[in-house]
Amino acid sequence: SYLEARSKSGEKVRIVNDGGNVVDNNCNSIIISEKILELNSDISEEELRSCLKRDLHLDNLAIIPMDEPKLGHADGMVMWVNNETILVNEFPNRPEFQEKLVYSLRLQLPRAKIVLIPVYEETEKFNGGYLSACGLYVNSTVTSNAIYVPVTGIENKDRRPLEIIKKYADGKKVIPVNANGVCYLGGSVRCLSWQVSGPNAAKLIAAAKK
Repeated sequence: SYLEARSKSGEKVRIVNDGGNVVDNNCNSIIISEKILELNSDISEEELRSCLKRDLHLDNLAIIPMDEPKLGHADGMVMWVNNETILVNEFPNRPEFQEKLVYSLRLQLPRAKIVLIPVYEETEKFNGGYLSACGLYVNSTVTSNAIYVPVTGIENKDRRPLEIIKKYADGKKVIPVNANGVCYLGGSVRCLSWQVSGPNAAKLIAAAKK
């Protein structure tokens, strides 16, 4: 997808980005990985930040390092569980990357609370070049009243991540969704969902009821 924006000089700028690489708090802040810099190498990072913040009406924009080169989407690393709290994957086998990721978030979003959440993928498996999303609890769909969380279906693995999400859910209902049938392909619950509000949401609901 792309965003039509205008540069400081008033020229039209087309910013290309993957949908899964935008993680927002439904308020005034978003997190995007450095994949957006790769996709828009003809635009300076300063210009890119300026266009995004202005056209998306943002107060805060964080650009974080990619965890893998193929997709490197932010929604495979972080999630806003509420407007002020970010859940961040643990990287037990990559402590240097975890430190770099957390540092980047704290530097760019100093007011946000950072909470680490376990990841339960036994090994780093790839399918068609895409890293498995199995065991990534942050790939959740967060709505105004619920959080749909991908789970493994193994209680002793899912228990702790679900406890963390419920702790910061601010009263939202936490709904586990077994994602084993799709996660090995590289995506999970958030990748499979689409959030729409306003008149378009009403039209979709009405169509679905028919």
